[in-house]
Amino acid sequence: MSDWAYAENLVDRFSDRAYAYCGALPLVPAGIAAAKARGREAGSPGLRRRDLALLARMEAGRAQGRLERLLPQADDWLPTVRRLRPQQS
Repeated sequence: MSDWAYAENLVDRFSDRAYAYCGALPLVPAGIAAAKARGREAGSPGLRRRDLALLARMEAGRAQGRLERLLPQADDWLPTVRRLRPQQS
């Protein structure tokens, strides 16, 4: 996959969520309406403009966080995965 196709994939994956969330908290519709009344836009400016570098950093952070949650418990689930997928172990 080319770099551009990868970046477009990131934009597609995050675009729906990017407008629904600001940071980690869901936006409240009344808060959005109030911000619009003051002339402000909701959400992260980088997400609104679909900044590819920002999206790539977000993806890397999510992947790292996932690994940090999975690896400490690997001794619990890895033997089952190896047993079910012997050709890949």
